[in-house]
Amino acid sequence: GGNQDGAGLFISSTSALVLENIKIFGNNTNGNAAGIYAHTTTYTLKNSIIYNNDATNGGNNVIQNISTNATFINCTISQNQSYTLGNSSGSFTTFKNCIIWDNNSTTLTVDGAFVTATYSCYEDAIGATNINSDPFFVDASNDDFHLTDYSSVIGAGTSDGAPTTDI
Repeated sequence: GGNQDGAGLFISSTSALVLENIKIFGNNTNGNAAGIYAHTTTYTLKNSIIYNNDATNGGNNVIQNISTNATFINCTISQNQSYTLGNSSGSFTTFKNCIIWDNNSTTLTVDGAFVTATYSCYEDAIGATNINSDPFFVDASNDDFHLTDYSSVIGAGTSDGAPTTDI
């Protein structure tokens, strides 16, 4: 909390960092990025959940990437109170098999950088492999982001690069 950048996770000057099966939740900051702040790095986040984070000032993002290449695979990003992503200074971010839903703002802010999403579910989704419909979480208000049997997301992803077990 407080004025720290990356209240949940701060990554700087690393390469080929892979993080799996983690939860980043309940963080609040007046700095940049309540969830993840990454600077001059390459990282992959797999099979993880980022929820209930709030960056009220500064970068005002849940995820802030600066001069960074980031890949999110089989991740859920939900119920955050800030912009989902801020990319700047030549950053490139990829979302694959991800659900980005029910955040205060689902806007993917792009500032001279690139963002791609494939086989993902998010509001205002574009692209043939993406879905723009409610993923039907079991009980997101009580932090249960499993999918109900009625979810159109089930079976809509790709197994290419996906983890064998989904949290």
